[in-house]
Amino acid sequence: MTVGAQSIDFGRKGPWRQILPDLHLGLQNLALHKLRTLLTMLGMIFGVAAVVSMLSIGAGAQQQVMLFIEQLGVRNLIVEAKEAAAWDELRNTRKLSPGLTFQDLRMISAGLTGLVESSARKRFTPSSTIPKAERDVPVIYGVHPS
Repeated sequence: MTVGAQSIDFGRKGPWRQILPDLHLGLQNLALHKLRTLLTMLGMIFGVAAVVSMLSIGAGAQQQVMLFIEQLGVRNLIVEAKEAAAWDELRNTRKLSPGLTFQDLRMISAGLTGLVESSARKRFTPSSTIPKAERDVPVIYGVHPS
């Protein structure tokens, strides 16, 4: 087969005959410039090692986070009262219901099998703090002493 002015032989040894001189020239250049070859090889080795180590560190960190989340577990259940958007709505709701009470906690604890521990929690938003908060006002949670 003829392409342009070159003849390409697709016989048994045709493609290898074209690659071998190039490969020989490349190996001669590597042998001639030993320091450049060494530095290039070190750069490739350190580059690949850096990528592999960063991926390993990322995978290890992901496993640690997943283990921590698993320790928190889906077994934790938090029941909260719905927050009222406006003061009038809150006042009307409080006329009908006091919200979640200790009796509700006792009924939930009695109704759930396999419950290990339960605690009531009250959320407070302080009207003033000492020293004065620079950004958002902190939220304080009060829990049962046990």
